[in-house]
Amino acid sequence: MRVCLKNTKTFWIVRPTGFTDKVDGDGYKTGERIPTYDSPFSTTLSFYQTGGTLLNTESGLAKEYEYIAFSSEDTLEENDLVFSTEPTSDYDVTYDFRVDKKINNLNSNRYGLVKRT
Repeated sequence: MRVCLKNTKTFWIVRPTGFTDKVDGDGYKTGERIPTYDSPFSTTLSFYQTGGTLLNTESGLAKEYEYIAFSSEDTLEENDLVFSTEPTSDYDVTYDFRVDKKINNLNSNRYGLVKRT
C-alpha cells in the first residue's frame, strides 16, 4: 500500500446529476436533452496504467481497463468524470477519464477508468 500512497496525485471530479431540456434563443425547447453536472471537487487518487493480468487480478477488475485508480476515501461513483486539471466548462467533451467500474474493499476503493476518445 506504500506504493499507492507514494503515487497519489490530485484530480478534479465532476458528477453527472441528470438531464435538462435545451432552449433556443427565443426560449423554446429544442427537444434536445443536455447533461447537467455538480460543481467540480478535488480528490487524491493513486493512478496506474494497467500493465498486465496481475494488476487486473489483484485490483478485482476482471475487465480490461486502460487505467486503475485507488483511493482510501469513498469519493467516486460510476460515471463520474475525472480531470487532471481544474475544469471550467463543457465537462462532457473535455474530461480525461470516466469511472466505468467501482469496487469497494475493506481498506480502499478501486476504480476502472476509461479514457475519453
